[in-house]
Amino acid sequence: LAPQPLLGSSSFLVTPRFDQKQSEDIESTVPKAEVLALLDFEPYDEQKSIATTIDTWKERGDRLLRLGDPSAAAAYFEKALQVSSKVSVGATAIVRKDKSLVAAATVDCLEEKTADIAFCDEEETEAVLPLTDVLLSISLTHCDFQVKALLNLTRCLLQLAMIDTEDLHRPSGYREAAVCSSSIVLAILEQDEDDDASNEKFHDTALLLRSKAQAGRMRLKDAIVDTNVLLKRNPKHKEGRAWKAELQKLTKQQEKANKKLVKGMSKWINQAMSDGDKGGGNPWL
Repeated sequence: LAPQPLLGSSSFLVTPRFDQKQSEDIESTVPKAEVLALLDFEPYDEQKSIATTIDTWKERGDRLLRLGDPSAAAAYFEKALQVSSKVSVGATAIVRKDKSLVAAATVDCLEEKTADIAFCDEEETEAVLPLTDVLLSISLTHCDFQVKALLNLTRCLLQLAMIDTEDLHRPSGYREAAVCSSSIVLAILEQDEDDDASNEKFHDTALLLRSKAQAGRMRLKDAIVDTNVLLKRNPKHKEGRAWKAELQKLTKQQEKANKKLVKGMSKWINQAMSDGDKGGGNPWL
């Protein structure tokens, strides 16, 4: 199930790489109607002649996502982003500050393995980062395609977190990547001075998707913050309002579980202390 880079690529922007060798072949019987042929561009040999434009890569990812194949779709969205990103001196890029925190920065100098950058904030703080932390150069001509590809990539990652559960760390890895990809969208939109309706919609969608990714990681406070920002921007956002109600339920469930855990721990400690007193010793020493 884990996405693998397409021909000509060796890495991903944000999608985690999991070793397919760990997977076991599982046989299953499915209805004939559910067996679909590969799309015309999917066979390995066809990848050699695929058009190199970002919109072509993205459109093919869209088709796979609509068919319910988030693993294959993710590889195409990643390829679209790779094709669109040309990191160069003077370009505005999205850089990684830690595992899921990103920021916009201007590239001042490029070395073989590092980049000198200046963050696009009031302080214009300078830093030297590994090239691997320069995630994406914002394309002046394909910015909208980059945003759309990132949003659909985030959807793929959230779906994969639900279905690729072979190892316990995989869902967490997908959700962490979803936080990163949606954060990249927000960072790009902050640099776009065009406040048109489509940008507003992209911003709302990125906040909603990031909130869901954070909730999946049980970081409910972060999820609530994003949802509140969304509803402050757009109080009538139907899906946002429904999601806030769901978050409130999850928060109550977590609080209830925490109370049970504390109560159980307290009982265990009291019992241990009591047993220690009976034995004439202190169990904590």
